[in-house]
Amino acid sequence: MKEGRATIEECDMLSECGTVVFCNPRSHTKLIKNRICGSIGSGVMVTGKGARLLAEENHIYGGTGCGIDIRNNSSCTLIKNKIHNCDKSGIYILMTSEAKIYRNEIWENHFSGIEVTNA
Repeated sequence: MKEGRATIEECDMLSECGTVVFCNPRSHTKLIKNRICGSIGSGVMVTGKGARLLAEENHIYGGTGCGIDIRNNSSCTLIKNKIHNCDKSGIYILMTSEAKIYRNEIWENHFSGIEVTNA
């Protein structure tokens, strides 16, 4: 999504050619009770100043990248998600100062459960 607002709820999503949900700067996205799996890349990517994500009670697994990839001054709140069996970290946070993570279950990812970096 490039700009605007979207609520995606109770969907089964799969991508064989890239990230399943990609949120650009100035987009406000709510993901609620979705199943996101099998991505070539991250399950969810949020990037850029002004991008906001609320992800609640999603099941994210089996991608070749991170479960949720948060970058470049975006803002995210992650609540009660299940994130597992990703080829990289469950949650990856790069150069972002506003990521709130509550009561998520994160297991069996190939890198860290949660990776926070500034480089």
